[in-house]
Amino acid sequence: MTSQNKNVICITSCDHYLGNAITHVLLNQDKKQSKRNYVVRALARDTSKLDDLKKCGAEVCQIDYKKQDTIERALNGAVWVLMVPESDNDRVNYANIFADTCRKVGVGNIIFLSLLGADNAEQKSLRDYREMERKAEGVIERHCILRSAFAVQYFHYFSDCIIKKNKLEMPIRSDSRMSPIHLNDVFCAIHYIVLDKNGQLQREMDRNHQKKHYTLTGPEAISANTLVDMMNIITESKVEFEEIKRKQCEENLRACEQKKVVDEPTSLGSKHEEDRDDLFPPPKHCPNDIEIETICDVLDYIKCGKANYVSEDVQKITDREPIPVIWFFKNHRDEFRPKSPSKLV
Repeated sequence: MTSQNKNVICITSCDHYLGNAITHVLLNQDKKQSKRNYVVRALARDTSKLDDLKKCGAEVCQIDYKKQDTIERALNGAVWVLMVPESDNDRVNYANIFADTCRKVGVGNIIFLSLLGADNAEQKSLRDYREMERKAEGVIERHCILRSAFAVQYFHYFSDCIIKKNKLEMPIRSDSRMSPIHLNDVFCAIHYIVLDKNGQLQREMDRNHQKKHYTLTGPEAISANTLVDMMNIITESKVEFEEIKRKQCEENLRACEQKKVVDEPTSLGSKHEEDRDDLFPPPKHCPNDIEIETICDVLDYIKCGKANYVSEDVQKITDREPIPVIWFFKNHRDEFRPKSPSKLV
């Protein structure tokens, strides 16, 4: 299956967690389609990190934002682009260059993966996302913006303190409420927009999705205290929540030990009781400085009380309710169980 006679779906930023994970899941879902009508092309600046995607069947293409011809080649034959922002200080400029190239080569459809709060936040990262949204909206007629809440998979980055100190440490208040979303649901939203009911690529985005801004959240808004209560029930431990300063959170995230979860056998193919695959692997590496800044900006937005709501957009797109947060902790309980757990009384 080569792109010479197939439609192409391009996914950007595949050398970072979100782009890589979404591509990985799409390729694994592809295995169920023996005669699919499209090819998945993974775009990245550093293709040395894409060997796993290549083994799964992706076309891998290196791009350089300073060399537009590399982007033009990468977009050859692209019917759809899933635009995942780069984890780089210059991401807004890169998004502008990439979107302009999409228009130049005639990409027909684009989905931009954004963040909840991009439309009304003061935090720098979220303002960056709104600027990138506007660019995607301005260059491709058939566009769709998916604004996601804090992803439950990012709790992996906070597991070290839980394991070592019996504490969930975050720069939010204990009563700060959020509606974390499982990345399975983000992927399902993408799947329903891009593919038809038979799993084949649609040449044109359905009119119902064109020019829409969807907000993707989990099924409930929960406090930090409720999160640790969930962990404690699942792990039969006594983890406590502690509010920390942003600077301390940044230091914790830089020091996290994500390499220990690479290729963990429970990370793919496990199921929760609603019989939905837990498709998304944990992060393979610690977040870089820009990813840390973005995570902390999202948490600051949550602390301000602006993320305390639940959207019905996941159900509107996929015709099913989003996955409850507790199923994530059930599927990954060993990663959130302290080394010396104080048993619940």
